[in-house]
Amino acid sequence: MQEKLDKKIKEFQNALDRFDEVLKPKNAIERDALVKRFEFTFDAGWKVLKNFLEVEYSQLEIQSPIQSFKSAFLVSIFTEKDVENWTTMRNIRNQTAHEYKELTAEEVSGSAKKFSEYFHNISTIIVK
Repeated sequence: MQEKLDKKIKEFQNALDRFDEVLKPKNAIERDALVKRFEFTFDAGWKVLKNFLEVEYSQLEIQSPIQSFKSAFLVSIFTEKDVENWTTMRNIRNQTAHEYKELTAEEVSGSAKKFSEYFHNISTIIVK
């Protein structure tokens, strides 16, 4: 399990580095790249959280992003606000992954710095 967690940590750190490169898009192409990087950083983030919780708290069995956030709250890694923030990101990620809407792309772009902070908070918790 630890080996899998180490791999997921590396994947997440990589995704986060790529996301941070485009936090301030200068045009529509960079904004669209930001949206795509947000999607894969979110996916890597919830999966690394899942693996971390399963390694550190072996009694937990997590199947979904929401379950992962709620479990993090139950073991005092997340606050209620963290659960709310990550749930909001999950909802936005689901919108961007299934259809392109200019308004949603603008929302991701406008919230990118805040999303980056949420991602970095996970990184701080997991990477010791």
